[in-house]
Amino acid sequence: MQNGLLDRGLEILGDRSALRIIKELLVGPKRFADLKSELPEASTAILSQRLLELEGSGIISREVRSPSLSVVYKITEDGAHLKCVLEAIGDWSTKYL
Repeated sequence: MQNGLLDRGLEILGDRSALRIIKELLVGPKRFADLKSELPEASTAILSQRLLELEGSGIISREVRSPSLSVVYKITEDGAHLKCVLEAIGDWSTKYL
């Protein structure tokens, strides 16, 4: 395992809210308000920051839908590969917590 790459991955994914955002978007696209209701402990500023970071990393994308011009966030193809990571965390939690 390459430590530099692992460290970079942990910088992006190591925050609890980042993993929860990914988990929510794996279910389907969501508006900011939908994500905020699913992550009430995350402030609006933190949620906005995590969304920008995940978008900048290519894990999620932001899409403006017409005619209402509503913004939705969705998982990218690259981000979808993280499903197995979240499943592994879930399996570990079931076994050890």
